Amino acid sequence: MDVFELVHCDIWGPYRTTSTNGSRYFLTIVDDFSRSLWLYLLPNKTTAPTRLKDFIALVERQFEKKVKTIRSDNGSEFICLRNYFQQTGIIHETSCVGTPQQNGRVERKHRHILNVARALRFQACLPIEMWDECVLAAGYLINRTPSSVLGGKTPFELLYKRPPPLNHLRVFGCLCYVHNQQHNGDKFATRSKKSVFIGYPNGKKGWRVYDLETGNVSISRDVIFCEKEFPFAASKHDLEASTSTPPLSLNQFVVEPEILISKSHVSSFLEPELPLTLDSAVNAPVTEQTSPPHNEHAESDKEVSPLRSPETKTNSADLRPDDSAVSSTNSDKSLSDEDKISQPKPSSPEISDIDISDAEISFSEEDTEPEAEELGVGKRKK
Repeated sequence: MDVFELVHCDIWGPYRTTSTNGSRYFLTIVDDFSRSLWLYLLPNKTTAPTRLKDFIALVERQFEKKVKTIRSDNGSEFICLRNYFQQTGIIHETSCVGTPQQNGRVERKHRHILNVARALRFQACLPIEMWDECVLAAGYLINRTPSSVLGGKTPFELLYKRPPPLNHLRVFGCLCYVHNQQHNGDKFATRSKKSVFIGYPNGKKGWRVYDLETGNVSISRDVIFCEKEFPFAASKHDLEASTSTPPLSLNQFVVEPEILISKSHVSSFLEPELPLTLDSAVNAPVTEQTSPPHNEHAESDKEVSPLRSPETKTNSADLRPDDSAVSSTNSDKSLSDEDKISQPKPSSPEISDIDISDAEISFSEEDTEPEAEELGVGKRKK
């Protein structure tokens, strides 16, 4: 088999976004022998037959070859050329309906083209309207990339019988400065235009550049490249930085707890083991033990009762600290519970003797003036 004996054709599109050149489709032509690729941008499908005729004429004039077989799907843009194929002696092979794998050579090539074009656009951060420039640049690079299917050779080498020149390749989408030849003799006018490199032209030794000021596409050979700078990527980063809001700090969600009773005020009423907040004191369960255990913590719990909520009736005997407990030292804690029970309790002190203004606790009249209860020696409150 030789080049152009079998050619695969297919149309990709329509794409949802129209390109800057008004294209929504592209025609893909693949040579089965060399895997060489030709791409034609199309505004609609009706221009595909004309582009295919142009390709056949190119092969006959430039390579002195004849296209023998064309394989495509059953699209109307190819079926309408049936009379032309008969007149030129070209065999037209079509795949069955619903079986694109019969023309899998060009179907897989579509995936290859789109993968490369997508990578080029992501790196350069080009606008989506410039997808056509990415597709053309991808096809140009694929033709000059070695392939294991071709024995490490490139499609260009199999087609032209020589290795492709690579010294003119540049980073796609990079910043470049094009020599300004239209300064009209102004000595203070700029001598270069800030542009973006977007591809390679056909039939000219130069580069395709996009002017950032005017938005025009031109071809020039006097270009200075900055291959590590991408203007569209920088502008996108600046736009995101200007529209983004500063991140929220975790300190904005931290709510300081409301201090009901300060620690210094509570220290005169509460032992270190008791809760320091009023809520925890209210919710703490109060249990009476008939036989308290012999340890220091239990004795302190028995002598000093925790703060209670205003709803519950509190006896004045429970609120007022025992004189023996207040005046006792660490040596008094060694007394047993039987000795404490047998000792007669002194008369309850007046409520005015205890300064509880610092504790910021208010009591109702029922709590502060309970009925007196007579307790004899050796008797306990039931």
